[in-house]
Amino acid sequence: MPRCTVVIPCYNESGRLPLNAFRDYIPQNPDIDFVFVNDGSKDATLVLIEGLRADFPARVQVLDKTQNEGKGAALRDGFKKATG
Repeated sequence: MPRCTVVIPCYNESGRLPLNAFRDYIPQNPDIDFVFVNDGSKDATLVLIEGLRADFPARVQVLDKTQNEGKGAALRDGFKKATG
């Protein structure tokens, strides 16, 4: 089966990001990787997604954008990271 990468834009998601769901899903789906794009969050979003990356370093990438540029820019930059 070909690999698939899912790009997830994140802006101030620390209270909504279902990390336990990702921790359950990732080991069960070995052909799906993730790029989380922190789009200038002011809360603990970056800390949370960095923790997920630490748990699954081969499957989770994190792109930290210091300024919020919007969902479209976050998706574009995440796609570039996934393919570049």
